[in-house]
Amino acid sequence: MKIIFSKKGFDSKYGQGVSPILPDGRMVSFPIPADKRDFPISYQDIYVEKGMSYESLMQILNSNIDEKGCHLDPDLRSSTIPRAKGWKPIFGQSGNDSTHLIETGKVEKGDLFLFYGTFKKTTYDIDNQLIFDEDHKRHIIFLP
Repeated sequence: MKIIFSKKGFDSKYGQGVSPILPDGRMVSFPIPADKRDFPISYQDIYVEKGMSYESLMQILNSNIDEKGCHLDPDLRSSTIPRAKGWKPIFGQSGNDSTHLIETGKVEKGDLFLFYGTFKKTTYDIDNQLIFDEDHKRHIIFLP
């Protein structure tokens, strides 16, 4: 068995930012931006929780967002978007990343993928507005 570290979510290259750790401790990995032709799901289509889209949370935190689609990789939470009956989670590598995994033959059944990303804690300011805690930025291994 091999352990493979797989970077997920916003970083300095994809999204030019970080993902939040909410005040209640939940880590929300912002999916990376992607070409809408290849990935037709947008941030307004996916939900952190009922009534709060990723786009809403990103706007509150002044994260870099535009009209691009987003790449749900991995797509493991059934509550993120409405699902068809029989939906199953998926590890969504695509493009060069997918080709690399296939061509090297170094990933096999039973290997363990550990996801990591760049996160910052959030807090509420004196106006009860959610903001990033500028003193806390970490690379964290996480479960989506």
